Amino acid sequence: MNYLTRKLEEKIGLDLNGDGRIGGPGITAKLEKATHIDFNRD
Repeated sequence: MNYLTRKLEEKIGLDLNGDGRIGGPGITAKLEKATHIDFNRD
């Protein structure tokens, strides 16, 4: 279901599951998770 939700979000440009991002996590989100530093103040 996560794959389908991610792909649908990318197609329509809306956050359907309320996780705060459209589609899968980007490189910034992965970096923030790994370093525990918020780079883009989100």
